[in-house]
Amino acid sequence: MAEFVRICPRCGSDNPEYENTCQQCDYFIGMETPVAKTSDSAIVFEEASKSEPKLESDLEPVVDTVNPSSAMTSQTALYLESVATGRKFAVEDQWIIGQQHDTNTAQIQLAQIEGVNFVHRQHCQFFYQQNQWWVKSIDQKQHGRDFTNPTFLNQKPLTLEQQTVLHNGDILALAGVALMVRII
Repeated sequence: MAEFVRICPRCGSDNPEYENTCQQCDYFIGMETPVAKTSDSAIVFEEASKSEPKLESDLEPVVDTVNPSSAMTSQTALYLESVATGRKFAVEDQWIIGQQHDTNTAQIQLAQIEGVNFVHRQHCQFFYQQNQWWVKSIDQKQHGRDFTNPTFLNQKPLTLEQQTVLHNGDILALAGVALMVRII
């Protein structure tokens, strides 16, 4: 019978398939797909990391060593997974998501997903408050634009500037780009 492992995208080490954090470097691996263990899993990791360039939004945020309490625990981690492509995006408190563009300052910038050209550059913002994750649709008037493409949570439009609680498994749609909410 084949043994399955999760390969850490950060350090390349093999971990049992039931682990959610890397035993070597404590990186979150809970959304990595388990693969059959081979005698050379490290080669699989190297080939996978060469095939797809990493964007800044794919990297784990740097933890503030001066104020370690600012770091999220694994119990409060928020990830967004593209329903169309399966790409995963780690989210931190106060981060904004939007369409990738040279002038965009959003921490998570979406590209190469069908329908992304209708996503605003600063589409919505995420907050961690009261032990819950919240999302707020950003009013585009503050950026000098009309709000034309709404944010939907489970097929219901979000009111501008109103914070709404997120739950694990929710579907967040940014102008038709569907993202599955993963709270770990």
